Amino acid sequence: MFDMLFDIDTALQKAKQEHSLGKTIGIALIASVLIGIASGLLVSQFPSRVSAMATSLSALTTLGTGFLAVVVFILVFLLILLMGLVTELVANALGGKGTYFSGLTAVSYSSFVSAIGCFLGALLNFVPVIGLVIGVVVALIFFPLSMAVLYRSIKELFETDMITAFITVACVTTGFLAAIYFTTFMAMGLAMRQLETQLSAVQKLF
Repeated sequence: MFDMLFDIDTALQKAKQEHSLGKTIGIALIASVLIGIASGLLVSQFPSRVSAMATSLSALTTLGTGFLAVVVFILVFLLILLMGLVTELVANALGGKGTYFSGLTAVSYSSFVSAIGCFLGALLNFVPVIGLVIGVVVALIFFPLSMAVLYRSIKELFETDMITAFITVACVTTGFLAAIYFTTFMAMGLAMRQLETQLSAVQKLF
């Protein structure tokens, strides 16, 4: 499994030979679990690290970091499954020759690498002072590496050239960021509407 970190070529050759969708889904599950645990660990540190934010985060922490970890795990796993489909559609539209297995494997392998980085960063967050510095170094290593794994996986699994693989990664990444922006914008809009409703209700009381 750790071939994805140290020998991506061997990992991809094994994936092409075995063509095991179950193994790919298993890697996606492990990545989701690691990110879920990392999110719980990071949030659990906020009240003790940032006193000014303690009250605003109290509602979240009272729900339990375990609950948060489960929610993040489910969301990340579903997102990986969806992004595997998006990768398949984009890569094939650009001339690639792959299936959903190819797209899901590329996204799962990349997610596993970034999940390792997230998990190590969350653990380092418990180390005073130096933990933050090492965490930045970990992020500088694992997140670019995860993008490289995504690029290489698309190139090999969809049998494309370097330029097509690069464009595929760019399209998928842009779509992902656009989706985050749109979701954030919609969430802010709903929050503003709820706030306006509450303010109008208070004004009516007076």
